[in-house]
Amino acid sequence: MENPIQLQLIQASVFFSAGIAVGLVYDMCRAVRRCSGALVRKMADVLFVCAASALLYVLGMGWGEGQLRIFMVACLCLGMMGYSTLCSGVTVPVFCKGIKAIQ
Repeated sequence: MENPIQLQLIQASVFFSAGIAVGLVYDMCRAVRRCSGALVRKMADVLFVCAASALLYVLGMGWGEGQLRIFMVACLCLGMMGYSTLCSGVTVPVFCKGIKAIQ
């Protein structure tokens, strides 16, 4: 059974937005990696992978109606790459300053 084009556009926008959120969380993990020891780096990597995987699963089950399609993953990757290209250079130093202030 095919999805109507309106549903696919909504799914694409949801996954694109989720990609932006994943990019933001990745930048937070990058800041933690720059300012922390080896154990904290490993924990940040594991938490990021678990969170991103859980998000992909939940979105696939909810918005994807139980199906995870290639265009959904592509939109997630595009959102993450777009965020990384446009905003990452500004947000990582800000997160690093925040982590140094907390430490």
